[in-house]
Amino acid sequence: MQLQKRLTRQFVDTLRIELQKEQIVDDAELILVNWLEGLKSNQVKDLEAKQIIKTANIEENKQISPSPD
Repeated sequence: MQLQKRLTRQFVDTLRIELQKEQIVDDAELILVNWLEGLKSNQVKDLEAKQIIKTANIEENKQISPSPD
């Protein structure tokens, strides 16, 4: 009976530790995914801003440059 209790307690303790490890991995994965999504979002915004500036510069150059007759 004593052996059964000890084995049961050891099993429960080991299971708890493994579940905590899994939770830590899940939490780390979630943090990483959120960070990567933020990075991707920032890159998209940066590319959009660069495209707007490029378009504005092209339009400005068209207005400055005389059209060939």
